[in-house]
Parts: sequence; C-alpha cells; structure tokens
Amino acid sequence: SDDRGCVMAFPNEETSRILLETICPFQRRIEDSGYCKDIETEQHVTVLYGLLDDTPAAVKQALAEHTKKFKVTLEVEDVSLFQNEEFDVIKLNFKKNAGLVKLEKLNTLIRKFPNDCRFPDYNPHLTIAYVDPGAGPNLINEDVKASLVGKKLVFDRLIQSGFRRPDGLRDHTQVDNYENN
Repeated sequence: SDDRGCVMAFPNEETSRILLETICPFQRRIEDSGYCKDIETEQHVTVLYGLLDDTPAAVKQALAEHTKKFKVTLEVEDVSLFQNEEFDVIKLNFKKNAGLVKLEKLNTLIRKFPNDCRFPDYNPHLTIAYVDPGAGPNLINEDVKASLVGKKLVFDRLIQSGFRRPDGLRDHTQVDNYENN
C-alpha cells in the first residue's frame, strides 16, 4: 500500500471543459505514439504530495483562514517536461500570478505536516502524461502549445487524497472551506 497522501487543487466546471477539449486529443495522440506509460485522467494541480498523516480534518483546520472562498486562476505559460531516468512527464506550466502565489503559500502551510516530499522547490504544474524517457520532446508540438498557452484555468476545490486502501482506491476529502461547495 502507498502510505502517502496529497492535497490537490481541482478545476471548476468551465476549466474542466477547456481541459477536456484541449488535453484529451493530445493525450490520445500520446497513447497512439507507442511511448505512453500513463495518462493523467484526474486533472489537477498538486499542492503537496507525500503527506504521512492521513487526517484531512487537521489539514482543513490548518488551511481554514487561507481557503475561505478558495479560488485561483492560473494562466498557462508553456507545455514542457520533467525528465528523469524512468519517464518524461509532459505538463502545463503556469505564469507567476496571484493564483500561483496562493498555491505556493498553501504548499508552505501543508509542508508543516509530516511528509516525505522529495522536492524542496514547489513547481505548480498540471500533469498531462508520463512517457518513455527521451520521448517527451518529440510529442510536444507547436499546435499543442498554441491550443493551451495563454488559457486561463480556474481551480476552486482543494481535495486531500488519503492513503491507498486495501482495495487500491483512495478516499478524497474536500479540505478547503468554501461555503458554497
């Protein structure tokens, strides 16, 4: 079992529609390429991965004053890669703006909980796919960039994904304090 949780920002309905229209055709092309290892089907921006404490109530309480009417708008700056020996991660990067700063603040707050996050620097991004090492640069083309760069995406829910249960699934708990959700 995977004894790590995470907190993620999920898109609103309009952003989900935009992502469906722009990212899904790109993901199908990646799958057809023969280089695909995995597709991200649950579009989100991770705030922190690696929580070792499976207590959403504590996270929700710690975030309470920072997440009333939680809503961040992020603007796509680029489609790019994280590369390592196991795979290339194709992802969206975002321009530095107030929404990005808010996610950075939340990341700092959540890091106070026991975690084993291996990445000292927080780089908010939206993962599209995991592909064979070295294949990423050949899969990102100007058409993909043109369809995504400059798009404004709204994220209005913070969800904590708990530890993997024996059945392989995870519990998802909303941890923002948005009165209307």
